Amino acid sequence: MTPAVVYQMFAPLLIIVVAHGAIVREREAGTLAPLLAQGIGGGTLIAGKALSLFSLTLLMLLPLLVSVLVSLGDGASPIAAASIVGVYLVYLSIWIALSLLVSAALRARSSIVASLAASWLVATLVLPAAAVNLTSWMLPLAGKIETELTMLTEVRDLSDGHDVDDSVYDHLQERLLEEYGVERVEDLSINIRGILAQMAEQELTDTLNIYAERRMAAEMRQTKLLEKFGWFTPALSVAVVSRTLAGTDLDHYHRFLRQAENVRINFVQGLNTAHAEELSYIDDINRNRDEASWQRARIDASNWDVLEAFNYEPADASVRLSNASTSIIVLFVWLIALVGLLSRAAARLTP
Repeated sequence: MTPAVVYQMFAPLLIIVVAHGAIVREREAGTLAPLLAQGIGGGTLIAGKALSLFSLTLLMLLPLLVSVLVSLGDGASPIAAASIVGVYLVYLSIWIALSLLVSAALRARSSIVASLAASWLVATLVLPAAAVNLTSWMLPLAGKIETELTMLTEVRDLSDGHDVDDSVYDHLQERLLEEYGVERVEDLSINIRGILAQMAEQELTDTLNIYAERRMAAEMRQTKLLEKFGWFTPALSVAVVSRTLAGTDLDHYHRFLRQAENVRINFVQGLNTAHAEELSYIDDINRNRDEASWQRARIDASNWDVLEAFNYEPADASVRLSNASTSIIVLFVWLIALVGLLSRAAARLTP
């Protein structure tokens, strides 16, 4: 139960509870006919009702505004923060328009409540879940076991950076001896074991990254397809926009994975570089001889400092806004369409 879920699912329900009787209440009290007879048009009446409900919506958004102000103090982007507030205002306005439209079109309170409750249930629960399932069916992803078996088959053929009996070691040894003009690996100015570890780690990383990028690309295709179902329910579109602007969407998750992987590979290769350049081959192969040999084979702890320096960088606010633009347009189309229908209902409003 997050604040986003409250605004996306339960705030519309509150609007329905308050707004469902906006017009039918006037009919039941017998005040609608006198109001219309005094020259107050249906459009003016509904506009007044909408204004009062809009004021309620602003009150409902106060917790969000407080959260936005706190996030701004923590360094959040003003553009992203303001956009989130604006998007939720549009989303709740959609429910105001829908509630007034049904209240104006139907005459029985029970029918109005049932219609709006069904609309809420379908729009916030049924359609989003159906969209997710349909997306998974249309663009299926390989399962974890299948992916790992395929990947391990390829990884098994890669070189082992800790195995000096690997055929790659013989080729590397031959190349380094010729390059440095010496006859024994002990005479090299670098540690061949560290170089082998560097090569093997890079080869393994490149292979795994191919699978990772392939998986992330497939996940993004699913996400783009899922966004299109926002034309059927605004609840899906507002969820997409909210996650994108807040930087918690799939694209930012992938962005974090890539940045974390860069830190990991730089850290590991930094250790391998220290292994190759700071630890002599003689000390390396004799490190288990005694305590003194073990101490000589240790590298400085400063090599681990890179892990503490990691600082995740989210996408710029303008990029996030651009990524969410399609779903934002969908929300405005929903609002404009409902306001248009509401205007026609207001013009035909009768006691």
